[in-house]
Amino acid sequence: MNVFLALFLLTALATVAKAEPPHDLQNNIDLAGSILTELRTGQFDVLESQYRDFKNPGQIQADGTPKSWIYFWTFSQATLGASSLEEAEAITSKVREWRQVKPNSVPALLALCDSLLGECEKIRNQSIVKAQDPSTDPETVGQLQSRVDEIATAMKAVPYEDLPALVSEPEYSAATVHLYALTTTGYDRFQAVDRHLQQSSDPYYVPFYSNAVVWLTKRRKQDAALPRPEIWLTDRLKPTLLDSDDTVKRKTETYAQVISFASPEKVRFDPSLVDWPTLKAGLQHLTEDYSNSGWPSRYLLTAFQERDREAAREAFGIVGGSYSPEVISRETYEQIAKWLEQG
Repeated sequence: MNVFLALFLLTALATVAKAEPPHDLQNNIDLAGSILTELRTGQFDVLESQYRDFKNPGQIQADGTPKSWIYFWTFSQATLGASSLEEAEAITSKVREWRQVKPNSVPALLALCDSLLGECEKIRNQSIVKAQDPSTDPETVGQLQSRVDEIATAMKAVPYEDLPALVSEPEYSAATVHLYALTTTGYDRFQAVDRHLQQSSDPYYVPFYSNAVVWLTKRRKQDAALPRPEIWLTDRLKPTLLDSDDTVKRKTETYAQVISFASPEKVRFDPSLVDWPTLKAGLQHLTEDYSNSGWPSRYLLTAFQERDREAAREAFGIVGGSYSPEVISRETYEQIAKWLEQG
């Protein structure tokens, strides 16, 4: 290794404490917190206005996350992360109040679905903690079914003339697949939702893919003939020779976002089945566009895991010591630095 690179690595390590690290997750949680406060205080007009504003492509966080993703994520995470089921139900009750005030509101309907889905996840988790099987314990099954039924009833009650606005919202597809993960819905219906998203909505809507890989992970436990999540995701998002530069960028960024945001408790990607060139391209694009966020740290960590020294050096130079503590621990950062120095 040349002297310049060695000095650079030492300098980067020395400036870690001085640099201001990016906190993407905390920024996104803060936005979700403000949205939840608006719900709890009955600011339904503000919620409606935000829904319209956040659909603007320019409404993104510092890490490039569209605020529209966080908008709906707020409701499912609020009930899932509530201190008790009673608190979760109180949050959902406020969403029902919103729907009463705005009966034809698309965001209110989808927020209700997401809050109920968050409740379902909480109920399942509580059942597992009690060493119960969520699929057979009578009380758990009943609680889950009541919420699934409420979602189905709300969806079926949408007037025919309002359906286009609902189904054109990509969160509709994401919520539908999330719901399917709680039921015994088959692969044919899963594929129908996938086709709908590709043809008439947003084919790069990360929350849909995040829910889809969870669905596939769960269903493969009963049917190993279904595609592995890694293979399915790569088939959807690996660029082809016919793709435009913009399409290549959108596909690879989506691929990187889905893999980076996947919950290890729900999905464990097999690294050997992940397409590193596609993932690398997506991480490079996101790092270039959002260099003051956690993406350079994600690029660095993933390149290290893939043992791609060239990519790791590129990412290390961009991080410059200001790594994201939400992505890389100090111990791992120092380990990466030593690995690069040895190479």
